[in-house]
Amino acid sequence: MKACVLLPALNEADHIGDLVGELRALRGLSTGAPTVLVIDDGSKDGTAEVARAAGAEVVSHPRNRGVGAAFRTGVEWVRARDFELMAHMDSDGQVLPADLHLLLEPVAAGDCDLAIGSRFAGDRPDGMAGWKQTALTGFARGVSALMGHKLRDLTCGYRCMNRKVIAALHPTFDYDYITESLVQAAAAGARIREVPVTVLYPPDHGGMSRRVLRYSSRLLGTTAYAYYHGFVAPRFRR
Repeated sequence: MKACVLLPALNEADHIGDLVGELRALRGLSTGAPTVLVIDDGSKDGTAEVARAAGAEVVSHPRNRGVGAAFRTGVEWVRARDFELMAHMDSDGQVLPADLHLLLEPVAAGDCDLAIGSRFAGDRPDGMAGWKQTALTGFARGVSALMGHKLRDLTCGYRCMNRKVIAALHPTFDYDYITESLVQAAAAGARIREVPVTVLYPPDHGGMSRRVLRYSSRLLGTTAYAYYHGFVAPRFRR
């Protein structure tokens, strides 16, 4: 069973080499060591060169297009090579390669079609403000209930999926993909399992900022768009 780990990356030369090395060194996975794919989204710091030297497959955008565009490029690359499983994770060192088996094995065993990492299955992650956890879990419960699921975390970018879900993904936005891809999977009837994972945050992560407010508005917009096109619009076409 062929598995690929997709890493969208922008100026991550400080982290990407170690991350690729740790993923390629994983042992005990039922799929064997995964192929690691880095989508270099117009980095200026040598991210592509570091990733390639560490043993990753690398596709580079000539200019920065956004994390959603990088994810779309990665999905197309994976589809073209007929992988049976695809995991994806952030490239900034906040999630742990050692947790990959928690996501990969339930999908490989056929217990679910999509395993999503959850930061809120246990205690609040160190470095995350309480208001942010409350907001994210409330958002997750509301949106997932509309999709027919009971999930606590919709915005963690650490996931693993099978061919059914890979085929259902049609990312639209250049700046985001997390909730849109999840809604598209749910609309396709994917069996979704939430898996606790560890996420490491810097000490100053929890503060309110314009960036947080901008992200929140985008999150709501992309989620509403995905839900409408995945669940509402098809009803009018029947």
